[in-house]
Amino acid sequence: MSEMQTAQGLPSASPERAGTATGQEFANRDAGVTVLALVFSFWALARTGYQAVYYGIIAFFLGVPVYIWMKAQRKEYGESPVIPVAYPAGSPYAAAAAGQGTANGTAGQAPASTARQAAGHGVRS
Repeated sequence: MSEMQTAQGLPSASPERAGTATGQEFANRDAGVTVLALVFSFWALARTGYQAVYYGIIAFFLGVPVYIWMKAQRKEYGESPVIPVAYPAGSPYAAAAAGQGTANGTAGQAPASTARQAAGHGVRS
């Protein structure tokens, strides 16, 4: 048995590719699973009948006011605030957070949200 085969005789991943995967390998699998799930969902929806579908839509719309009420009770209005992250000192993200540039070379550019706030847009009072 060669070192590239498993005990069952099936080829194993080469050592240089161990633990890596390309996007295309998973894209085909994910697309297949997505199509199967979509077909099954439509089939199940069609087989349940119109009455179950209508009840589901009504239940969904009855849940919207409950969701709004819960958000109001927690005082969560609009978008959630972004909390800054403390990056390790040697990280390229630490330099970007300190305004010294980013890993893609955009040194000294303010984020779009900062520019909008400086212009008076998006600021809540």
